Amino acid sequence: MQLKHSFLFLFAAGALFAQGPLRQNPKDVVATVDGRDVTREEVQQILFVGGPQLMTLFQADPKAALFQWYLEQHLGKEGEKMKLDQQSPLKEQLDAIRMKYIADARLNLEMNGYKPSKEEVDKYYAQNGNRFQRVRASGIYLKFKPKDNQGTSAADLQQAAMAILSAGKTQRTEDEAQSLAADLTKRLRAGEDMAKLAAEYSEDEASKAKGGDFGYIMYSSAFPQEFTLGALALAKGQVSEPIRLPTGFYVLRADDRGPMPMNDAVSDIETELRKTHLDQFVKGLNDRFRPVIKDPSMIIQPTAPPK
Repeated sequence: MQLKHSFLFLFAAGALFAQGPLRQNPKDVVATVDGRDVTREEVQQILFVGGPQLMTLFQADPKAALFQWYLEQHLGKEGEKMKLDQQSPLKEQLDAIRMKYIADARLNLEMNGYKPSKEEVDKYYAQNGNRFQRVRASGIYLKFKPKDNQGTSAADLQQAAMAILSAGKTQRTEDEAQSLAADLTKRLRAGEDMAKLAAEYSEDEASKAKGGDFGYIMYSSAFPQEFTLGALALAKGQVSEPIRLPTGFYVLRADDRGPMPMNDAVSDIETELRKTHLDQFVKGLNDRFRPVIKDPSMIIQPTAPPK
């Protein structure tokens, strides 16, 4: 629906928040709509209430997002005065939307409001010892140039773009990187110094600056899955076979291995127990409310509720 409207939008340095706000005062006036000043604080509240879709629109076009919000608010208030929200089928549709949001909040409360007892935490830690193992790993990362992308889907193109960015300027082929990684594996197993080899070969700048040290690796670590599982499979002192990722190979050594201290594990354990509690809660609801269809051939057309 194309609507004519009068809208004055004031930009700071050419675009609202485009370069990051120069001033952070929540009372700053950042726009005017329908002759009324709109502050930064009001925009923040609008985006919070409006949710992800409005936020996405705002990032692409702040003017369009605020126009949509204030137009809907205006028309909605006019509709309330006309008591349109009390007429069928809109009344029932609004009730259904309201119940959906309340139901989502109820599920969130069931998970986030559940506080596992100390006994539950201790028991989980004792029964899941392998999950709370951690390895202090050092290693070397070798990039290779990604192969030409064969796919044309959005996911294929995005993966190809990420691979190119990660590979940077390297012209090393995958075969060359694998061969070098295998050679470095042999040299590390023969006792050569990890810090020296990392300084010479590694293309992971953060770990390279620390002699190849990646710190402690745990199942909950933010590393790629191949890296994490490869590190956790190592015994203390063991050097891995080259671990392939989409844009390079890692050669890792386990410098230390042992259980995560209980205090460090509590947060992860409580999260897991809350998820388990929610799964059990939802299963009970599924068992209770799963329909039993008596007539599989039934055809029912939607009709408005009786007035």
